[in-house]
Amino acid sequence: ASPSEFVIPLAKYIKAAFHTRVTVGMRFRMLFETEESSVR
Repeated sequence: ASPSEFVIPLAKYIKAAFHTRVTVGMRFRMLFETEESSVR
């Protein structure tokens, strides 16, 4: 197997994992902000 055959799926996996983490982080932040604003 050539390096490029391994690097491309790895890059796709990293991009997908990063995208998932960003999406979850934003969703959690929105949830936290609405929770905090309702307390006041």
